[in-house]
Amino acid sequence: HGTAGALGWMNLDVNASPDHNHGHLERTGSGTALNFYGKTLYPPLSSYEIIEKARLKDSQCVSIVEKVGSFLGKALASLTSVLDPEIIIFSGGLCSAFDVFEPIIKKHINEHASPSTKETPIVVSKLGNLAGVYGALKLAREEDAIWL
Repeated sequence: HGTAGALGWMNLDVNASPDHNHGHLERTGSGTALNFYGKTLYPPLSSYEIIEKARLKDSQCVSIVEKVGSFLGKALASLTSVLDPEIIIFSGGLCSAFDVFEPIIKKHINEHASPSTKETPIVVSKLGNLAGVYGALKLAREEDAIWL
């Protein structure tokens, strides 16, 4: 149906209100979430500013990054426990901030994943935020693409 790998729809809170336009993980563990939390600050900050200030150890921004990273880590712990992958490839909008998120993600994987998947290696995609675009372009070039 074309949504395989749409991790943003993973629900980590059975009590969360549904949003027909955005999945739970997208709302809580992504650049979208960073922007949302940034708007609540005074003065408001963008996701990029939050990451920059977190790197400088600003306590408010570190707290936001830890919150978003905890959702990412718990989601990846669930996925690795179910799928038992050889490696996790981190891609998307937060790739450039992996240095900030990596320790938080690994902490939550270690706390929540099945014993045999706690040490699953995590690497950053070489395509970074463009991974989805390249995938769509590759699929579009195939003669028997699913939408034709």
